[in-house]
Amino acid sequence: MRRLTTLFPSEYLEEHAEELGVVEREGKLQIPVLVWALVFGSRLRRSRTLAGFRRSYNSTADELISPGGFYHRLTPSLAEYLRDLVERGLDEDTDDYHLYITNLPRDEFLPEDLATLYRCRWEVETLFRELKTQYELDEFDTNNPVVVEILLYAALLSLLVSRELLDLVTEQAADEIVFPPERWAATFRSHAQLILHELGEYLGYSPPPLLERLIEDAQKIHQQRPILQETLATATNRGMSLS
Repeated sequence: MRRLTTLFPSEYLEEHAEELGVVEREGKLQIPVLVWALVFGSRLRRSRTLAGFRRSYNSTADELISPGGFYHRLTPSLAEYLRDLVERGLDEDTDDYHLYITNLPRDEFLPEDLATLYRCRWEVETLFRELKTQYELDEFDTNNPVVVEILLYAALLSLLVSRELLDLVTEQAADEIVFPPERWAATFRSHAQLILHELGEYLGYSPPPLLERLIEDAQKIHQQRPILQETLATATNRGMSLS
């Protein structure tokens, strides 16, 4: 778990969320839990709904959040916040040497600029290829552009975390062991909820008793708030396609 909390430290998650106005100083929303619930909830194929993400949050946080309270957190500022986390996850310093061939003017672009541009372009291309093949995010069953943006960044974060864990597994395994991408994606998906649970314990969170969560989760949703039942799963003809 230390590997993940080093990638996205709780202190940084809380401070940056406050800077962008994602949470209020005295708000009860626990932003580290929200981030990790979105990250690992993105891998739970049958739980990619607002209710599913909220359920992941409530199973980890110290306090429960209502459907309305959860939905109203899905704001443009949260999308911006998640985008910043993606950029942070992609910003890996290295001492390796690289050769780049470009026609960009030398007096306007430093070698460091070229490295950054190339890394971002390559990462985006490979990330979106994997998102389409392994994360099935070609389409979204929602017409809310903010929710789509949040879901995209959550999936990108999930992929970054998955790769971080794969690096850890590879380091610990014998040299001759090979981890095919499809096999690892399935393994990560099947263990996502367990990883979230252990991460919550590692961070010191104590979720409410199961009975209390069952009562909260089973209550009837008001008919005037159908958006709370909006499905975020993929592969529907009504969805918005990635361009």
